[in-house]
Amino acid sequence: MGDTGYFKNFKKTLYDIDKTGKFQKVPDLTRVAKFRGSKVDMVRQFMPYYIPDGERPDVTSYNTYGDVKYVWVILFVNNIFNPYTDWPLSQRQLTKRMEERYGSVANAELTVHEYRDSRGNKIDQSKYMILKDQTQSPGPSRVVSKFEHETDFNEDKREIILPQQAFLPKLVVELGKIFK
Repeated sequence: MGDTGYFKNFKKTLYDIDKTGKFQKVPDLTRVAKFRGSKVDMVRQFMPYYIPDGERPDVTSYNTYGDVKYVWVILFVNNIFNPYTDWPLSQRQLTKRMEERYGSVANAELTVHEYRDSRGNKIDQSKYMILKDQTQSPGPSRVVSKFEHETDFNEDKREIILPQQAFLPKLVVELGKIFK
C-alpha cells in the first residue's frame, strides 16, 4: 500500500523510536477523536460495504471514491488503527497464517479452540461432554476449531461502512478539524 496520507492529519509528537536518544517527529497515535452534536448525524450517512477477498484499503478507496487519498477516512470511521492487523486477510494470507500457527490447515481444523453450547455460549470441556449428545433443551454442544475461529474472526472484519460520496467532502473537513 502506497502513501495514502492517512497519518498526515495526526498531530506530531517526538518519539525515540530506536531508544538511542535521537527523537523524531512521528504521528501521535494516542490521540482520540470524538464526534459531537450534528457531526454525529452527518457521519451516520454511511453505506455498508463487504471487503472482497484480497482487497486492500487503498483499492477500496480508489474503487469507491476514485482516489486513494480517502483511505484514512475509511480506516478512521471503522476504528481500524492498524490496517495490517485490523483489515481482513486474503484467503492466501489466512491459509499461510494457519500453516505458521498450527503446522497446517488440517491441524487447525483438528485443534480445539473452545466449546460452545447450543445458544453459542462458551462452556468448558466437562459441560461439553455432558451436552454433546443431548437432543432436548438446551440441545447439543459443539466444538469450535482453531480453523473455524480464525476464519470467523477474519470474516467479521469484512463488513465495514463507507461514507457516502456526497457527504465525503464535509466529513473530511470535520475530521481535519478534530485532528488539528
